[in-house]
Amino acid sequence: MTFLSTDLGVSPSKVYGVATFYSHFTLQPKGKHVIKLCDGTTCHVKKSHDILNALEKHLGLTPKENTTSDMLFTLELVACLGACGLAPVVVIDDKVYGPMTPESTLALMDKIRKVFAVITKTLEERKQAYLENLSKYKARMLCGHIDDLDMEEYIANGGYAMAEKAFTQMTGEEICKLMIESGLRGRGGGGFPTGRKWELTR
Repeated sequence: MTFLSTDLGVSPSKVYGVATFYSHFTLQPKGKHVIKLCDGTTCHVKKSHDILNALEKHLGLTPKENTTSDMLFTLELVACLGACGLAPVVVIDDKVYGPMTPESTLALMDKIRKVFAVITKTLEERKQAYLENLSKYKARMLCGHIDDLDMEEYIANGGYAMAEKAFTQMTGEEICKLMIESGLRGRGGGGFPTGRKWELTR
């Protein structure tokens, strides 16, 4: 906020006022799913605080700590949501649910957790499958159809041939020159040319 106030030429208090007034801004990270529990007059009379207490206990939250440690849920107590006919109302990711009870709300939380767990597991399985296939694809592109876990087969198909040549047939100067011509660079922030680095440290 200090950066914004300086860059925009306005006081820090004005930036803070905007950030705290509009609900789309937040001073703390929010969870993947934002739960808005209505505490307007109708919902309050229909015991929305029973739902609040159940959610805080179930998710391990407090009024000061309203986001779960796994960053999956953020619980917000809000004013009237304009759906008094469905009181008490819970809105999750802009979808309205009501009328709700502590039991139906907790069941909904568990359902969301299960769906999230399935999606996370599926994505992780697809990621692992992709990485395995990518490894095999690279090996086949370089050496034809080979078993990438068999070292002897890899060597038989030309694996380490360039390393053997460097160790047995090339001088240090020739190796550095080859690395310079290849354009290979380090992975650090400076991206220093590998060949130049080797040349300086010989």
